Amino acid sequence: MTRPQLWPTVCAAVFATIAAGLAPTPAASADPLTAAQASAATAGERGETCGSSDDSYGKDRWAWARTEVCAQVKRDDNGNRYIEALYGGKFQYYWGAAWYHEQAKWEAQFEGRITAYRGDTYVAATEFSERVIDDWGKIYGKLAIHDVKPGQTYRFVGSKGKKKGGYWAKNGVRWRTEIYDIPRTRVTITVT
Repeated sequence: MTRPQLWPTVCAAVFATIAAGLAPTPAASADPLTAAQASAATAGERGETCGSSDDSYGKDRWAWARTEVCAQVKRDDNGNRYIEALYGGKFQYYWGAAWYHEQAKWEAQFEGRITAYRGDTYVAATEFSERVIDDWGKIYGKLAIHDVKPGQTYRFVGSKGKKKGGYWAKNGVRWRTEIYDIPRTRVTITVT
C-alpha cells in the first residue's frame, strides 16, 4: 500500500502563501546601523547621524534588506577632523517560518555607491562591493572626507544598492536572494 503524497501539496501551499507576500516582516533592531533616525542633524565628535532606513525585498520576499547612510565626525591621529560615512545595513533571508541573518559563510554581497556633497557641490564618491562582515548580516561600504572645518555641512547619498549572493544563492536558488531595487538614501551632517 502506498501513502498519498501529501507533503508536496503542503509545501506548495506554504510557498504560495509566502509568495503572496504574507511572509512576516523581519523584526526591528535597535542596532545603530539599522535604527531609523532624523535625516538631517548636527553631530559633533561623539555619536553617529543616520538617515531614515529603507526596507527592500527580493523576488517573492525571500530576501530582505534594511539600508541607510550614516556619518560621523572623527579625528585622525594628528587631531584633524574628518567625516566617515557608511552605506549599508542588515540583510536576512526567509526559510521555513522565520527570518535568518545572512552570515559570512553564505558569501552575501552588497554593492553600492556613496557620494559626498558640500552644499550642492560634489566632493567625492566611491563605489564598493563588500561581503557580510559578521554573523548578524551587516554589510557596509565606507567613504571618508578629510580636512573638514567647523560649520561645514555635508550630504552623503547612498545609491546603486544591490544585494547578491547569500544563503539562497549558495544553495542553488539565486533568484531568491538578489535584491536590485534598494532605494537611494541620504544623510546630512554639520561639522561642529
